[in-house]
Amino acid sequence: MTRRRWIIIGAVLIVLVVAFIAFGQYRDQQRRAALLADLQTTEAQLGSLIATVGATGVVRANQTASLFWGTSGTVETVYSDVGDLVSAGDVLADLKQSSLPQSIILAQADLVSAQQALEDLNDAFTDQALAPAKQAVANAQKAVEDAERVVTNLSSPAPRPDIEQAEANVILAADRLDEAQDDFDPYVNKPDSVTKARLQSALAQAQMDYDDAVRLFNNLSGIASQTDQAVAEADLEVARQQLLDAQEEYER
Repeated sequence: MTRRRWIIIGAVLIVLVVAFIAFGQYRDQQRRAALLADLQTTEAQLGSLIATVGATGVVRANQTASLFWGTSGTVETVYSDVGDLVSAGDVLADLKQSSLPQSIILAQADLVSAQQALEDLNDAFTDQALAPAKQAVANAQKAVEDAERVVTNLSSPAPRPDIEQAEANVILAADRLDEAQDDFDPYVNKPDSVTKARLQSALAQAQMDYDDAVRLFNNLSGIASQTDQAVAEADLEVARQQLLDAQEEYER
């Protein structure tokens, strides 16, 4: 080939390459134009960016725990909701009582009985339970004082003011006895109750106080014989022994 022919072939090849490149760029421009035609545009501005991600799979909690019951049964009450914060030892749910095994029901009944026995034992040491023992000590102490007063009065002449005071005490004791009798009369034929027992105890105490007041007045206003003196001293010993018994009972 001549040099001129090679030049012509080279020129043709260059033209073909340029044409191929230009056609490819044209096709790219057409493709980009088609893509841009489907896009929505807007003016750029400041705002919150919201992104939505779509995916498929299995969602699991970050932390999980399995609950194991100590027995079988039907759940009756749930005390916590999903997401609640609970502490160790918190009750999360209760089982229906009727669905529990017989052994647990019997154990709960034994527990109730044991708790009641414990409460009864504790109640036995309350101030209310000790009140009768305290009252018995106070009554015994008063009886000793009255007996000592009788012995003293029988051993020496009683002053007139003491006799007058004893007489006034008889009148007051009689009035209290009448009031106690009036309070108790409506309950005489009624069934036994706490109120009836309290009123009956008050009546008995009022009777004892009246008898002591009368005995003291008689001793102060009368002439004591050796027999009266012996009886008074014996009553004093009995009163002292009853006081010791009452104190021992209270301490017990």
